[in-house]
Amino acid sequence: MSMSRASSLSACPRVAWFSPLSGGERKAHGWSPAAYVTRRLIPELVTRAHVTIFHDEFKVPQWCRDIQSSPDTGLEVRHFLTAADCDREKPFDVFLYHLENHRRTGFSRIHLGLKPGVVWFHDFLLTDDGPEPILNSPWERTVARFFDRATPWPEPLEEFTRPRPHAVREASVGGLPIFSSERDVSEFQRLKLRTLVGGATPIGANRDQKIGDQASGNGRASAFLIPYPVESKVFELQAQERATAGSPTFTLGWCGSPSIEQRFAVMCEALSHARVPGVNIFAKWMLPQRGDKVAAAALLQEFGVQEQVTLLYGDSFDDWVSLLPTIDCATHLRFSAFGQAGPALALSMAAGVAVVVSDFGASEHIPSEIAFKIQPGATEVLELAALWQALAQRAVSSWNLSNHRERVRAYARERHEVRVVVSNFMHAFEQSQPALARLRAGWDLLEGDASETLLQQVGIENVSTTKVSGLPWYEDEVSQWLGPASSDLGWQRP
Repeated sequence: MSMSRASSLSACPRVAWFSPLSGGERKAHGWSPAAYVTRRLIPELVTRAHVTIFHDEFKVPQWCRDIQSSPDTGLEVRHFLTAADCDREKPFDVFLYHLENHRRTGFSRIHLGLKPGVVWFHDFLLTDDGPEPILNSPWERTVARFFDRATPWPEPLEEFTRPRPHAVREASVGGLPIFSSERDVSEFQRLKLRTLVGGATPIGANRDQKIGDQASGNGRASAFLIPYPVESKVFELQAQERATAGSPTFTLGWCGSPSIEQRFAVMCEALSHARVPGVNIFAKWMLPQRGDKVAAAALLQEFGVQEQVTLLYGDSFDDWVSLLPTIDCATHLRFSAFGQAGPALALSMAAGVAVVVSDFGASEHIPSEIAFKIQPGATEVLELAALWQALAQRAVSSWNLSNHRERVRAYARERHEVRVVVSNFMHAFEQSQPALARLRAGWDLLEGDASETLLQQVGIENVSTTKVSGLPWYEDEVSQWLGPASSDLGWQRP
């Protein structure tokens, strides 16, 4: 590394970046938005910050090693269990945690309660309570104690539960929230949570009341919207030349596992109804894992469209990108409070293909001039079939969707181009620096307060670390184990 580059990096902020790296796509039942964002942003971020990626996997992917081998970047990759030691040796300026509605980001949900900073929510509504270490998390008491030391610590046998389905613990204790979709920003603002930075509305002690019932009108919490990044090369994708022999074809593209929420049964039924004289309508369905094939094939058989649909497999969102030049229309229907179309939808728009979405959830915020919207419900099948027919007729006519493609690309470029996303991220970080610095200082005091209280509870101050014969068994255990452990953790007073 050159001296000028080294000095430049030394002045850059130090970021602890918690994210899965590969997503373990085939084993984890779906592609990982967090791993996708990390893969897209890190090459740009390492030119502006010193980034250490913390993960819970056994193997570092090749793209990380490629970046590390470059002399002009400062990227480190470590297991998340080493994060506290790294921070102790050389403190980070910010801890950033990626959060999905999936167990693969469980390690982030654990650690954000230990070192708050920034939480990037790819999902704000969660279907599970998280890994075991946080199942009895006194997060409300922790937030209250952060602002008021008179708030008592939890009693040893006191029980706590997580309000569902929102990630209220992660948003409140985690620090500064970033969201990938407008829908989740709206949900966060609607709850009026008290957070460690920016928020001011107490949740209250009565757990029978809904979140926000005791709103005091002290203002909304700070939050940032940063959509999924898309590489510049995706915007340059061009539709592949189609064979002209025989009848013209119109090709649809779908991706995802054959779940009810993804509306694949609706798509199969709509495809069975879609008919355009002189035009062949086909579809390519990309599955995230081979285990989905049985259920997918059963759906195709049920609606008699097995001859029209080709089943493919993809290891990541990159495989979806490779499919986009071969299709005319990407259909991303989803009808569920949980999850969203995610990076796949952003990639489809960037490639300029016609996009069809459900008029529900996160997709509601896309302008109707950009995406064709289908109303979920009784008319969903016929509405989708009629739309596909209309698009197929136009695709083989002189109109050929070219004007629509350019409009979709322009919208996606303004929101998703990777350099735009990196710039927005750095802006959010810079604007939040004072609040994050106050959070760090306040959290250090809270940690010291907690360690003092624990030492007082077990009486370590008055017990020698040397075994003394004749002590009661519990005092003997304190002297043998808790004393040395507290010394290792740096909890002993001088």
